[in-house]
Amino acid sequence: MEAVRRLKVFVGSPSDNASNRDAAKQAIELVGCTLENDGLILQSRMWELDAKPDVAEDAQASLNRQIVADCDVYIFLFHTRLGTPTPRAASGTAEEMALALARLREESAHIRILTYFDASPIPPTTNARELGRLQDFRA
Repeated sequence: MEAVRRLKVFVGSPSDNASNRDAAKQAIELVGCTLENDGLILQSRMWELDAKPDVAEDAQASLNRQIVADCDVYIFLFHTRLGTPTPRAASGTAEEMALALARLREESAHIRILTYFDASPIPPTTNARELGRLQDFRA
């Protein structure tokens, strides 16, 4: 019997990216279906689907522990926002990326990080300060 390998794929993004998050989850499921016969299973990890309520620590720390810390692949999606600051980082997504980068430094052969910036037009109602924070982070 062939061994099955399960890869946890984390999808992180600020709140302005719901449609891209949905598309990423669908892509993970689609690619996962094609790889299943080869013994590889992809499991998406998203805060809105996989995190459980926890009052022992701040929300981002809880998410980090529950769904970010042990992933194999990290996908980060940005459009017009960097996101909400946390006690430790410029945003929750920035904190998740920092954790992913730390894991990459420790386990470079096993960790993959993919980062995407949505190139679709920026809505005129976009908060200029928030867009500036994202542009600074990207630089």
